[in-house]
Amino acid sequence: MKRLFFLLIIGLFIMACDDDTNNANNNTSEVSLENSSITFTAGTYSVEREAFVSQVTVTVLDAGGSPLAQKAVAPASTMTGGTFDPETVVTDSDGAASFVFVTNHIGVATFSAQVGTTEQTPLQDPVTLDSTEEATFEFSVNVIPLSATYSPSSGDFSLRATFSDASGVIAGATGTVADASTLITFSPGTLTTDGNGRAIFSALTSDAGVATLIFTLTGIEESVETSFHFAGPVITGLNSNSQYYHPLGFHTGRVSLMALNMLDRDTIDLSNPIKGEVHSETTCPCPGPVEYELELPIAPDSSLLTTDATLGIDYGIFIVTIYDDLDGNYVWDEGEPFIGVTLADTVLHFAAPHETSDFEYPGWSIVNQVGSDPEFADWESEKDSVDVLVTRAPLYEPTIIGTVATELTSDTRVLWAAVDVNAVPGGFTPVEPLMMSQVSTIMATASNYHILGDFDAPAAGWTAPLPDLTAELDQTTTSAWKFTMDSGAGLGDVEGILLVGVLYHDADTSGSFTAGDALIGMAHEVTDHSSVFLYVLDYPNYGMFIDNMSYWFHSGYNHLLTPRRIEISTVDLSGGTYTVNLATGIGATGTTGNFAILAAGSAFTSTPVATGTFTIDNTLSDTVTINTTDCTGCNLIAPGTQFVILPEPAINPGDFSFTDLRTVLLID
Repeated sequence: MKRLFFLLIIGLFIMACDDDTNNANNNTSEVSLENSSITFTAGTYSVEREAFVSQVTVTVLDAGGSPLAQKAVAPASTMTGGTFDPETVVTDSDGAASFVFVTNHIGVATFSAQVGTTEQTPLQDPVTLDSTEEATFEFSVNVIPLSATYSPSSGDFSLRATFSDASGVIAGATGTVADASTLITFSPGTLTTDGNGRAIFSALTSDAGVATLIFTLTGIEESVETSFHFAGPVITGLNSNSQYYHPLGFHTGRVSLMALNMLDRDTIDLSNPIKGEVHSETTCPCPGPVEYELELPIAPDSSLLTTDATLGIDYGIFIVTIYDDLDGNYVWDEGEPFIGVTLADTVLHFAAPHETSDFEYPGWSIVNQVGSDPEFADWESEKDSVDVLVTRAPLYEPTIIGTVATELTSDTRVLWAAVDVNAVPGGFTPVEPLMMSQVSTIMATASNYHILGDFDAPAAGWTAPLPDLTAELDQTTTSAWKFTMDSGAGLGDVEGILLVGVLYHDADTSGSFTAGDALIGMAHEVTDHSSVFLYVLDYPNYGMFIDNMSYWFHSGYNHLLTPRRIEISTVDLSGGTYTVNLATGIGATGTTGNFAILAAGSAFTSTPVATGTFTIDNTLSDTVTINTTDCTGCNLIAPGTQFVILPEPAINPGDFSFTDLRTVLLID
């Protein structure tokens, strides 16, 4: 009996031991790694903790998905320096244990947790749970400009910075602002955000452009960087093409601010007019107006300024130009042609005290002209209307449209031809019109060498573009045929090749001009000026800095009207009106124009004996009337003197006038 009881006791003890072992194994295996989870909220900045925080929750479930309570949980993270508050939590009835993760660093973290067998710590026989996602801890700063005021040496910018984290704006936080260059002065340097996460501060800088701003939050060891553009004063305007030229005649129109090289306040150094380029931007030089915007430096480089000891200032004169950026390098290079310049109404003036000065217009201002006594305009009202015209653009393929005022036959053709003016018998003077006899002599040469047809077509209803002569003529011919003429104003010579339009009878019906074909007319304007084209190969690039509107030479085709002179047959004065009968008709009735009277046999370049305005009789094209009030020196008009019709606008005899490309009239 005693032995049986002993064995029973041993058996019960063994069974008890087996139950304890099984319970321990069941506790650890109860935690389902698949069903349990680690979740967290987005990392946000805590003003109270002066750190980033995230609410981390560990939920412990068994294989059936039921919560496991009273299990000790200890979380961990991969972020160095991150801590949990508290360090260990026992799961509640829902199997959940919650912590606050705290870090003073920007970065990402993954979380894990060890779950013990019981609520006891250190954890008993723990299993490890791992999160499957990363938590991000960061903040951002968005900066916008509120206002800017400029002095001759700096710009004072009022800025607003908005601090945000993953949950939105950060209210009530403190931080700092600095810049990578350390050249910007901030006030205040320590920022405090309002309820919308905003902090307003000022930045004082002498340099316009993009700067890197560095922001910190109190307690966060890393900073964030934000690029911000400190904009200088801005001018805007319209860029318009004032010519009837195809915009493809030039490569890239670029609006630019140029510093003028002034010998004094009145005189531009035309040998080297550009002291430096300040800033430029690409603009479309289209026929229609195109808006542009050009940012100025807060203060130009000192090399662009000149000292005026009388006024006690360092000043500069700046003009808006448009140039053809031939090589597309965004910089004006010597030789790239200017195609538009503003010389009046909107000339920019910059002034800074040399040491001390009470000059009335410091900083950027707008004056009405380049000169010693300019009128200063209100900057705010004028800075948005700095317009510039394309007035001298290169032209390569003008389209000629014309009619023929003669009886047409099947063999009447039109020819536009390049001419070797150096071969004209007796020489050629560009200020005089080409006579048909001269062209006839050239064309009659056996080799036909001195004229090259560039457009040859039937006369009826003709229209066509003229070609680029530099592509049509070989280099040897170009060098031999080009001639030079004085551009005026002491700027040097213009080099070009002459192109004339003629009408001829194609006697052999070959479809082109050949020996034996007869010339029957030349191109004229409706007022009967000889009409020719000068294809300009080279010209003084700085001519626009004298007169941007009427200095007309440009690359490619230039349309010229030459003055025409007609001998006067009779002159009658009656009732304050001169009636002048001409030896030949003018060819256009019912129009008015400007004239000059030259003495018989005098050259075009001689001083006229009379000038004024005439009216062509509506029915008699060889009779003009002149009011005495519209004439100077008309008492000197006499038979035998020569009546010279001047192209518009009125110019001195012998000068060319530039006109837009338009329809030409061929007459016999």
